[in-house]
Amino acid sequence: MSRPLVSFVVPCYKLAHFLRACVDSILNQTYRNLEILILDDFSPDDTPVAATYSDERVRHIRNERNLGHLRNYNKGISLASGDYIWLISADDRLRTPDAVERCVSLMEGNRSLAYVFSPAVALSDSGQEAGIVEWTQPFLQDMMIEGRRFLRTLARGNCVSAPSCMVRRRCYDAAGMFPLDLPHAGDWYLWCAFAFHGDVAYLVDPIANYRIHSANMSGQLRGSKQRVVWEDQNEVRWRAKGMSDQAGYREVSNILAERLAARYAMDIANAAPPLVLGVVLESIDRLLGEHARSSEREEMRALIYVAVGDQLMSVGDRSNAAFFYKEAWRLNPGWIACTAKLTLSKMGALGVLLRSIVGRFRRRILVRDKFS
Repeated sequence: MSRPLVSFVVPCYKLAHFLRACVDSILNQTYRNLEILILDDFSPDDTPVAATYSDERVRHIRNERNLGHLRNYNKGISLASGDYIWLISADDRLRTPDAVERCVSLMEGNRSLAYVFSPAVALSDSGQEAGIVEWTQPFLQDMMIEGRRFLRTLARGNCVSAPSCMVRRRCYDAAGMFPLDLPHAGDWYLWCAFAFHGDVAYLVDPIANYRIHSANMSGQLRGSKQRVVWEDQNEVRWRAKGMSDQAGYREVSNILAERLAARYAMDIANAAPPLVLGVVLESIDRLLGEHARSSEREEMRALIYVAVGDQLMSVGDRSNAAFFYKEAWRLNPGWIACTAKLTLSKMGALGVLLRSIVGRFRRRILVRDKFS
């Protein structure tokens, strides 16, 4: 067999009952120059049945012990021979026979592309499609997007589903593989990191199915380890912000900083009452000491103070909101938006009404920016 151009890495653990549908969806592609690496993570079920495939493009690799999902992914990527790598879990599948051909044609014709992806269509245990997975549909038409511009979208949240994404191998060589300390959001981190090394193509027609079921890895983490998920997502934003700062992508850094501030403010506002100002200020200091560079701490502190003020205003706590707006203003007296919020917080019902009007207008601008 000649060297394949495309390598499919198919991690499998306790998913043998879905494995054949996944592998067959790849073997039935119109594009043939590919390999399938089935990474059997010492699965206790019938995953070794993968070894019975007679097609020479299929390799069954069984670990001698369970490595865990991230190490298993990385092992598969390191063993891949192709110029393009496609990571697809054994419970997912390609949904159109020309999926690989379309992606290869795009990537071969546009050497600046780091990866290509599409929305994913949800799939039930029984194999019934259940519509597009909403978070995987950031645009409404086919697009080729400059990596720097696409980072603006990723900064607001992950929109790339692994089973519907083909990546140029040099991106892994340049940015590394899955970070072992990000068990939930490692893929989102990589989509961000890869966008610093090339542009991104988007196909509006879904090319893959993402199966929703009780054993789904993301579902398990969200259900049983919600705090891990929350912290992973924050850590991705901090790391992406660091890369954006280094690359001089000021707009991307600003979006990430605002998202981080809003999330920490939500944490503070959702804490059990009463709100103890000294404790809150101390926790913000500790947070910035752990994550922010000394040169950006005052700026981040002001952002968090304003975000906390916004959260408190949303629940009617105008007095404490005014305190945080005032503290932010002390750090940055020239911040017009902060000055306006401080003023509105002292205007009672009229201030609340004016904030609501401004908020609706801003949301319209954000929706327009998302699809521009």
